[in-house]
Amino acid sequence: EGGEQRIDFGNAKYTLDIINSQDFTLRTRLCYPYKTRGIINVCIKSVVAEESGESVWSLIGEKITEGSVSSAPVQITSVKEYSRGSEEVRFDITIENKGPGEVFIPSMQCEDYEDDDFRLSNKDIIGVKINNPLDVKCAFIDGEEDAEGQIQLVAGKDVLSCWMRTEETYEDKLDVTLSYFYFDKAEKKVTIFEN
Repeated sequence: EGGEQRIDFGNAKYTLDIINSQDFTLRTRLCYPYKTRGIINVCIKSVVAEESGESVWSLIGEKITEGSVSSAPVQITSVKEYSRGSEEVRFDITIENKGPGEVFIPSMQCEDYEDDDFRLSNKDIIGVKINNPLDVKCAFIDGEEDAEGQIQLVAGKDVLSCWMRTEETYEDKLDVTLSYFYFDKAEKKVTIFEN
């Protein structure tokens, strides 16, 4: 979930001498846990149903539409469906870091960023949970096939393959939650005038 925090510096005063004015840059590091959610309309049908023309929904093609995914730093940028065997449908979910910062394992804390070993071994790892449909399985980095696990971005991107068995034809919502820790930097130029 998003949020905002305000930092008040009180009645801060610059104590060194200034002639006329002097420009400075204030810099801060931002770190926070974040969740991205996507709810995408998908067509659940088997190859048998596709070949018989049983439904009006198209299995093939891009499923992301405007408003179906939150505009977070890490985004679901594509969902494509394919047939996988006679009674399975496959979803290829593209996940990308579209923000300017760095992505880390969801359990990271701000102070962990200073630990080089921890930071490097947990960079670009994102938790993924398929909330719906309930019987979807995905191939995660640990080799497990489940509805929840972790992926690792390579060059800011990963395509997660998921699938489910089906004998019926129906439209459903693919509900995906991404969990991660985000690290970013911000700066603001300020001018201090002679007093």
